[in-house]
Amino acid sequence: MNKFSLLFLVLCLTIKAAVAQRLDANGIPLSAGAPVTLAVPSEVSISSLSFANSRLLTEINEIGQTDAYPCLSQNGLRVYYTKGDYNLYSTVRNPLDNTFSSPVLVFDYTDDLNSCTISADEKTMIATTRTPSKLIKATRSNLNGTFNYQSEIQLNPSPDFFTSPSFSPDSNELYLFKTDPTTPISRYLRTGNNIYSYDSNLPTQSGPTGPGKLSAEGLEFFYSINMGNNFKIYQWSRSSLNATFSGTPQLVQIDGLSGTSLRFNQPSVSVDKSFIVFVANNLGTWQDNDLAIAFNTTTGSEKLLNATSFTVYPNPATGSFRISGIDGGEVFTLLNIHGQTVINGNLPKDGYIHISTLASGVYTLRILKNNRWVHEKLVKE
Repeated sequence: MNKFSLLFLVLCLTIKAAVAQRLDANGIPLSAGAPVTLAVPSEVSISSLSFANSRLLTEINEIGQTDAYPCLSQNGLRVYYTKGDYNLYSTVRNPLDNTFSSPVLVFDYTDDLNSCTISADEKTMIATTRTPSKLIKATRSNLNGTFNYQSEIQLNPSPDFFTSPSFSPDSNELYLFKTDPTTPISRYLRTGNNIYSYDSNLPTQSGPTGPGKLSAEGLEFFYSINMGNNFKIYQWSRSSLNATFSGTPQLVQIDGLSGTSLRFNQPSVSVDKSFIVFVANNLGTWQDNDLAIAFNTTTGSEKLLNATSFTVYPNPATGSFRISGIDGGEVFTLLNIHGQTVINGNLPKDGYIHISTLASGVYTLRILKNNRWVHEKLVKE
């Protein structure tokens, strides 16, 4: 081989390597071939869920850097997500003004990480690695700690590339997003300890389909579809964990989340459906991903969610405080400034909550009333 031929070969290999590193908005290597285009069906019905007041999380998004694959905690206060260094971070939302704190590194692994799902108590994380694609389990002892690798979860068979895992509440089902454009979301069933086997695919309605996640109770699956260059969030529903997601009547569009200039993708919803976090992207590349949030207008706007229909006194409080304007039995949660639950349960009829053992500081009281969360700030002296 002469010198010219050798230089030409090196140049070709360099170009090939550069192309191989190009990633789409979901972190999937871009193929040199033409994308598969599927038939776009007629519009489906609109969901009873309606989100509005969406905004980019400018307080944590980094310009020109990836912020992607958000996983919202069940209480809607924490977001776990990946950044451009392929590590997993978390950020805490202040329920009083809905701003997020500076992101904190929570899982640094030897392989690149690109997505995760989190348990209800936020002490177990299931994450996906990028190259090679693996599903791994990590745990931590408290909400302020970092996650430590525990084990790998085996898939039979394992796709070449997969991401965006989510599990049913009983952990018997696993849903993954993979590179196959005709069947991008697959369902796996647990067949052993840390073993899941392929079962079926979610029906494909149009293309391309983006990653999604199960709701906390496992009865809805939220994901994105490009409906003729209009990116929208959709919701599959089913009657029970034993049922499957199928049939157009069970597929509905989430109102308020669509656009042609921004691509709405990778949604994750809080347990009470009050908040949804997702990726907003206008170029379709991995580096262009930014996180965004929207508020459910059917359970209350951002302003209504922070309005109170009860009174807390005394405030500041020392040993206890009382809540008036309640019926008794309402679900409540008391959170510290880090978003951690320090007291929760059902409100007593007399409205008294004892806090003598808590440290002095500012707390957030959340009460589920009339199917929406209302908030009040409490100061413990």
